[in-house]
Amino acid sequence: PWRPWSTRERIERASAPHPETARVTALIPARDEAATIARTLRAVAGQGPLARIVLVDDQSSDGTGARARELALPNLTVVE
Repeated sequence: PWRPWSTRERIERASAPHPETARVTALIPARDEAATIARTLRAVAGQGPLARIVLVDDQSSDGTGARARELALPNLTVVE
């Protein structure tokens, strides 16, 4: 905004959650990634406490979504 020093609005800092209870959702877009999707999903799942992993399969013609479902990760959702 013009003259930002003259605005009165302030954003209050929220208290940060404890690192052990912080939850993250990983959103992964994918198209024709069947050859590498298992490695990618396992790497993401191994990075810490995730609430969910959402794989968005963008009309893949090589079975990316099916390959991801075969992994049976408990926190994985595949969206076509």
